[in-house]
Amino acid sequence: MGSIVSLGRMVNDNFGLFSFVLIQSIACAAIYALVCKKVSQLGMPRWAYYATLAFFALVPMWPSYAKTLIKDTLYTAFFTLYVLLFIEILLQKSKVSVTKLSVFVLVALLTCFFRNNGVFMIFPSMLLLVFLVNEKKWLKAIYPLVFVVIFSLANFVLMPALDILPGPLREALSVPFQQTARYVRDYPNDVTPEEREAISAVLPYNQLAKKYDPNVSDPIKGAGTELVEESNAPLPAYFKAWASMFRRHPGVYIEATLHGSYGYWYPFHRLDVWSFYKNYIAKNSFAENGSPLRFYYYNATENARITLGKYMNTWRELPLVNLISTPGVYTWILLTLAVLLLRKKKFAALSALAAPFLGVAACIASPVNGYVRYALPVIACTPLLIAFCLQQLSAEHAEQADEALE
Repeated sequence: MGSIVSLGRMVNDNFGLFSFVLIQSIACAAIYALVCKKVSQLGMPRWAYYATLAFFALVPMWPSYAKTLIKDTLYTAFFTLYVLLFIEILLQKSKVSVTKLSVFVLVALLTCFFRNNGVFMIFPSMLLLVFLVNEKKWLKAIYPLVFVVIFSLANFVLMPALDILPGPLREALSVPFQQTARYVRDYPNDVTPEEREAISAVLPYNQLAKKYDPNVSDPIKGAGTELVEESNAPLPAYFKAWASMFRRHPGVYIEATLHGSYGYWYPFHRLDVWSFYKNYIAKNSFAENGSPLRFYYYNATENARITLGKYMNTWRELPLVNLISTPGVYTWILLTLAVLLLRKKKFAALSALAAPFLGVAACIASPVNGYVRYALPVIACTPLLIAFCLQQLSAEHAEQADEALE
């Protein structure tokens, strides 16, 4: 991403940003077009194909994020392509080619490289898939092995050599930090001196009750944690205190987790903490070697931008229509598909839902409640999953009808 922008900056900063956005938009359009094609190939009626096409072309979150310089855009696209290839391999089984399996591993790697938590969705589902494909045992085992080797080399050898810093440890601690903050807010007199000392080594204890926001963990996880980033030494004592407090008041921990995640399973949640979409110039928010990006909008396109902005916001305000952009809706769609497949004992087909369900779990552990950006991968692959599951269920009905005729 940085190299493409840097190359374009040789013309000017606007062209640097445009260069990457153009490539990103083409990649997203191509992958989502493949989803539309696959929906048609899975035997869905023609209207389902057009509905999928309209979903990606007209719902504002897709063109909006396609024009945004952010890791989540291509992460979402590659995650969707990963699920598509997963389904194709699942359907082809022993007929799957080595080339397709190799592309599958490459797409899996790209997904993980664009966002760190991608590995927690990709690798478990990949392990599940290899046991469902009727290939030789050594061939089944080699693809997860290739994935692990390349991923490890990139993260532990290549990235340090390129001075790419790992993400801060606090990014993975949103849930326990929020639970601790809520406990301190609700039961300040029930914290022992030893527990307080352990918490203070990781978080600013005296600020926790004031800074605690049930929907966003950023005020808490960003308030301290300098010691955590420098060394993991304070963490064992902190988690010992965390566990002892849980034993006394487990309900507070459950409340903190539910309050920070219900937007991912309650369809009517409206995210007011952070805006639905952001359209703005973030002045001096980017820099390369100390040189801030200087980019701007053209005055001639102002009216078009305002009109598009109103169109985007309309999707949030219209009743029922706004549910299309609500993460909780897609969690329930996944659950419904899983129940339908379980009832028919379609366990192999159920494996296609593994990565999306792990995506929902990642959302629940995320720092913001009901944030569309975090749920984009799950939302993007939902039309494909609906088509695949319906195809699997209809195939069983066809087999039963053939047996009845015989």
